[in-house]
Amino acid sequence: MSQGHNQMAVKRLQKDFLEMQSEPTPGQWAKPDPANILKWHYCIQGPEDTDYKRGFYVGYLIFPKEYPFKGPDIYMRTPNGRLALDTKLCLTICGWHPETWSPLWGPRTIINGIRSFMAEESNGHGSLKMSKQHREKFAEESGSWNIKKLPEFQEYFPEAMAAILDKQGENNDAGPSKKPVKPVKPSNTAGKPARDPVVRRLPQAQAQAKKEKQKSAAVVVAKRVRPAVDDPIILSDDDEPGARRDAPKKLKNDDVVIID
Repeated sequence: MSQGHNQMAVKRLQKDFLEMQSEPTPGQWAKPDPANILKWHYCIQGPEDTDYKRGFYVGYLIFPKEYPFKGPDIYMRTPNGRLALDTKLCLTICGWHPETWSPLWGPRTIINGIRSFMAEESNGHGSLKMSKQHREKFAEESGSWNIKKLPEFQEYFPEAMAAILDKQGENNDAGPSKKPVKPVKPSNTAGKPARDPVVRRLPQAQAQAKKEKQKSAAVVVAKRVRPAVDDPIILSDDDEPGARRDAPKKLKNDDVVIID
């Protein structure tokens, strides 16, 4: 029976995830843990017209094997002034109240319920009542806190992190404010761009090309011995018949240019 409920829970949660992916709700994100589909990470943007409107709040849900016939346990991880951290929260949409739980509810309904609970002042296990100033301060610092303290925030909610960085950038452009928090860079870059091997060889190639150009531009002019050419035999009246005079040697009047 337990195994049957487990399979039912897995299939139902897979269906819930596909539904939330195809029809996302503005201001909320939720994704199952790749290693355990019964654990879901969520992030909600604070409700408008509340002390939490500038905040992004991260937490997680632990679904039982009996889901959807039993509700999940709810936890909060981002300081907010309304819900205690890393404590099983007592809400009507969780496992604390099986008498009010409905099998029709899913992760979307639960996350909407968390947002609604933050906007009101009802009591429950894990609820807090801090001042407006504290809650607004937590909201203002929530983005930076999530990025620094919660590795799952960057892993599961890049959309929320992008929204936080955009908002910090706008505040920075508007006037003096806190320096925006940048995402953690990979350790292997060490803040310096990697050099392409081709770029490293470029100065050597340029020097070699320049050398070849200079070499081809150098012209060496050399003379070679002009070849001897026999002239026709010329006889004078004083020569005896049959006598032969050696013809003077002539040199051709051309130079040869040799290019190394």
